[in-house]
Amino acid sequence: EPVEEEPVTRLAIWINALAPVIIYIPLIISYFYSTPAHFTFNKKYLWAALGCVFLVHLINVVLSVSGYYEWLIYTSGPPETQQAVESIQTAPPSFLIPNIVATVIVAPFVEEIFFRGFIFRVLSNKVGVATAAIISGVFFGAVHVSLAQTLLLSIFGIIQCYLYVKSRSIIYPMLMHALFNGLSMAAIFISLSL
Repeated sequence: EPVEEEPVTRLAIWINALAPVIIYIPLIISYFYSTPAHFTFNKKYLWAALGCVFLVHLINVVLSVSGYYEWLIYTSGPPETQQAVESIQTAPPSFLIPNIVATVIVAPFVEEIFFRGFIFRVLSNKVGVATAAIISGVFFGAVHVSLAQTLLLSIFGIIQCYLYVKSRSIIYPMLMHALFNGLSMAAIFISLSL
């Protein structure tokens, strides 16, 4: 006899969207406490963050036109879809707002504190800024599971480290990440509506 699935409640949807913040609360508090100066805002770096997002999308176009993605599919098979992307593609309309919050606000906030605020910062004290940017950038790309996107997201992570070092503020990598995720989410919705 088939087992009926329990309906997902609105509370469960929001808990799932906000879970990374809840899980990483000690890490977030530690970062806020240890580096309050990393939350400063300077308008000139806002333009740098926008330029960096444009650069990453330009790199994506170059990778597409160069045949990199086709070669990757040919050599390793169809790409894995990230769980976040899959949930956006298959979610009912009631999941739209929590998905936007999770993708455009929560993920950039938590991931930037983790990857740039901790991993990159700790590594840069041990192996230097350039090596730390490469290691943390590749790690950032790799944890997103999609082989097709690993190279692009690794480059994205390295550029975010550069922006973090230049601006001396975590806000700009967060804004860059939020904009990148927002544009990617918009592209998913456009492709679903075609």
